[in-house]
Amino acid sequence: SSSSVQRLDNLLLPQGEGGGKPEDISDEEELDGDDAGGASGGDDDQQDGEEDPDAHAEGVGHRQRRCRGKKAKRPCKSRRTRYKAVLDTMEAKIRQDPFSFDPAEVNPPPFVASDPKLLEKLLTRLRDYQAAQLGSTGLADEPRAQPPAQPLREAAVASSSWWPQSP
Repeated sequence: SSSSVQRLDNLLLPQGEGGGKPEDISDEEELDGDDAGGASGGDDDQQDGEEDPDAHAEGVGHRQRRCRGKKAKRPCKSRRTRYKAVLDTMEAKIRQDPFSFDPAEVNPPPFVASDPKLLEKLLTRLRDYQAAQLGSTGLADEPRAQPPAQPLREAAVASSSWWPQSP
């Protein structure tokens, strides 16, 4: 039992000073030693000898790191709220007069202007919103891709006749 404690103490030492995982101990012996000692901490997710240097440096397990990385991609709630408020004010300006609004002349707040990706996202959203507003008024700059509507009589004849039409 004292040899297993000594082996565990050696694991805590740096690699160069005789520490680290001894080469002569197999993974099966390590697992048996952990189970025989009672309840294990459960911090080691990997048992094949591969160590994650980030997990040891931060003191967290592999599962926790995945979740934290996912949350780190999302800005905090106050920043999301500020962005939403900026977007709402710009959209209100577009709704007032969609023809005179120019997304290139937008003066974004510093937190948006400092992040090129966020600035491009804002400008793209504003352009799309302006196009949607222009389309809803029926006076969009771009011609519609729909074919002209058939006169009512031709549409009624075409839909009511079950006989094939001759060419």
